[in-house]
Amino acid sequence: MSERDREEPLAARARAQLDQDVDSLDETTRARLRAARLRALDAHGERRRFALPRGLLAATAGAVALFLVVSSWRQQARRDLPLGEDLDDVEILAAADDLELYDDLDFYRWLAQDGAL
Repeated sequence: MSERDREEPLAARARAQLDQDVDSLDETTRARLRAARLRALDAHGERRRFALPRGLLAATAGAVALFLVVSSWRQQARRDLPLGEDLDDVEILAAADDLELYDDLDFYRWLAQDGAL
């Protein structure tokens, strides 16, 4: 038996008791309670008037959604950047060295493997 199933009979008994208590109230007390309820609802309505307009709320939600899409797109673009061996090529291009040296790079590597250098 779930917790909700156990609470329903208790809630039904409480509701029945409250309804019986309300029925036993005199008309003056009922009128005062009704007036207090209306004042509370009016006060709640006045506080809501100062809440953010729906247009501003929608614009904020749209801006947040756009930010999430753009940041997700940028992260994906960063993941697509070449790494590893291609990073060596970027370092070569960024260096101020003479690029003709790198034309024969395979030859120099071969020399280094043979121990000729």
